[in-house]
Amino acid sequence: MKRLKLLGIALLVFIGVVGVSDKVNVKSAQASVLKTTTVPKRFRGTWYLATSRKKVHAYKINSTRIKLDGVNARVYKYSSKAYRATSLSIPSKVLISSKGNTLTFYYIGGRIYPLNLSSNHQSLRDASAMQTYYKSKSAALKHYRR
Repeated sequence: MKRLKLLGIALLVFIGVVGVSDKVNVKSAQASVLKTTTVPKRFRGTWYLATSRKKVHAYKINSTRIKLDGVNARVYKYSSKAYRATSLSIPSKVLISSKGNTLTFYYIGGRIYPLNLSSNHQSLRDASAMQTYYKSKSAALKHYRR
């Protein structure tokens, strides 16, 4: 009888330990999908977009955050695993990848924005929205088109 009780208790303890360790592994696997990264220096700074002949909007990109269109988002490294695993509908997360003079970021509902940096590093071209961001306010106003 004592052996049966000890066996039952040991079995319950084993099931409890396995159940807890499975939950811990799931949380650590989700956390390991998102890897923090930094934006390359050539893309950092304040970029300006003219929305009318006299109105200019400032967009800020620093080493760990991107502030575009009212979104203040933390930067994480893009991978297909992270893209599938994360909920990108949360505007506080942006996955980025960069190659050469192109910075691509993925955010809000899975939209993809490739930004191409000009050869003189003075303008960023958003190919998907047909917009160009400039390093100075005067350049943005000068190149404004309806």
